[in-house]
Amino acid sequence: MLETVVLIDDDEGTNFYHQIVISEASFAKNILTFEEADEALAYFKGKQEDFPELVFLDINMPGKDGWDFLDSYRRIEVSKSSSPVIIILSTSLNPDDKKRSETYPEVSGFRSKPLTKDFLSDVNNTFFKRGA
Repeated sequence: MLETVVLIDDDEGTNFYHQIVISEASFAKNILTFEEADEALAYFKGKQEDFPELVFLDINMPGKDGWDFLDSYRRIEVSKSSSPVIIILSTSLNPDDKKRSETYPEVSGFRSKPLTKDFLSDVNNTFFKRGA
C-alpha cells in the first residue's frame, strides 16, 4: 500500500470516484485531491520531504492546465529519490496529447479515464513492485 496518492483534476465527481476506486483497492493510505493546478503546485512547493509516491494528473483543466502544471513542477526542486511517479489520466483522445506527454521525463504514463482497480494493479506492478 502506498502512503500517499495525489489526484489533480478539476472535476469534483471524477476525484470522488477515483478516491473510491483507490480506497476499495486498498492502494493508498492517504488520497489528496486538488481541483486546480495552482493548489497542487503550492502543495509541492511547500514540501521538503515525504512527497507522495504517485500523482494522477488531468491535462484538460480551466486556467492552468496539466501542461502548465508540468512546466511549473519542473522548476520545483525535488530529488530523484523523492520524485513521485506522474501519470496523466485524461479523457483526451488526441494522439498529440500522448506524444506531448512523452516529451516530459517527469511523466511515466498516459491513460484514459476512469481509473480502475486493474490499472492500479498495473501501476503497482510496474512502478512499485509491492504485493497487492
